[in-house]
Amino acid sequence: MAVRVLAKRPTFAKYRRKLQFEDDINLLFMYTSYNRLGKDAKEADAEDIIDMVSKASFADQLMQVQENVHDQNKNFCAAMDGIILPGSAVPETRPVKRAELSEVEGLYLNGEANVGAVIALYPGVIYSPAYHQYVPGYTTRLGAQNRYLITRFDRTVIDAQPWDMGVRCDGEVLERRNPLAVAHFANNPTKETVPKVMVFPYDFPLAEKDMRAYIPNISFGNAEEAKLRKSDSSWFTWSSRNSPSDDSNVPVLKILVLVATTALLDEEVLLQSLP
Repeated sequence: MAVRVLAKRPTFAKYRRKLQFEDDINLLFMYTSYNRLGKDAKEADAEDIIDMVSKASFADQLMQVQENVHDQNKNFCAAMDGIILPGSAVPETRPVKRAELSEVEGLYLNGEANVGAVIALYPGVIYSPAYHQYVPGYTTRLGAQNRYLITRFDRTVIDAQPWDMGVRCDGEVLERRNPLAVAHFANNPTKETVPKVMVFPYDFPLAEKDMRAYIPNISFGNAEEAKLRKSDSSWFTWSSRNSPSDDSNVPVLKILVLVATTALLDEEVLLQSLP
């Protein structure tokens, strides 16, 4: 009985989510670091990465995953420039992976992707905790009226409903320039299937102006005002202590990406449910 009562307490639930987040970063550190080695990675490399993660602090793991994901996005944006912009040079040619929608709503990968690869980005409008009350259809249970709402572990909410297939929103044009901006269509697994991607709260540095056109997100409200209005009741303040972007005072967009937890080939991308 005492265990059941404890499990229902908000403080216990928040602590459980914090532990889950740390476990997720631990796994993402290994997946994205292994992916960074490329197709020539060997079993010994995996052992070295496991040894590294066992010695690295949570803050160092988080920073490394941010760097790994950012490097992947940077390479992808450069490749897209080579396709869209005349006269642009693509650093190297690789087999193309492309996330796309099927006739039955869901997200499918057309091609192959290795473990640790960024599969898709979650598009839409970003709401900091200070602006949660402005989320359309906002309730105490986010997502009850809008299946395209998703919440990061730092309580930042992203609403992909205005995006849909790529639309105008809040005066800015959210072009469907990035073909990976379809994470909001990923389904959760059934009892017969297993998730093959994890979400990662990626902080995109706005100083990367050449990449900005490929990031399918805009922020609601004023970022500085949001900092002033931030509630002290936030259950988890990892971003204020451990985010490399916050440490360097670089303005960021707090977005989400999907990362493969296994090798994928021409199959549906099923999203691991958030705790």
